[in-house]
Amino acid sequence: MVQGGSSSNYSRASVLLSGIVNTPLQSSVATLLIFDPNNNFVQIAQANVANDGKFSITIEAGGPLFKLTGIYTVKVEYGGIKQSDLSFNCNAIDPISCSNTQSADDNNDNNDKS
Repeated sequence: MVQGGSSSNYSRASVLLSGIVNTPLQSSVATLLIFDPNNNFVQIAQANVANDGKFSITIEAGGPLFKLTGIYTVKVEYGGIKQSDLSFNCNAIDPISCSNTQSADDNNDNNDKS
């Protein structure tokens, strides 16, 4: 038997994740894989990509997997191709609070940073 705490036991914070992908495809989504400061997977999300390549989605940070304070990395994949990473900072002390940071992956030469 697996038991867990009620979701009401955890505070949550909304985090807006947005970016631009290269070579937008029609009617496609970007997959966002979210990792904690120790590089452990904590959440997955999908965002619709507009014709101009822009995407945005609001996720809820919190719960038992968002237990570390620090920078969370968001690995973005689109059309099977890795895009520039995003990141956000979370203070996991109850109540949780999060804020956006700059791109975590400035080494991806295949992406337009404008």
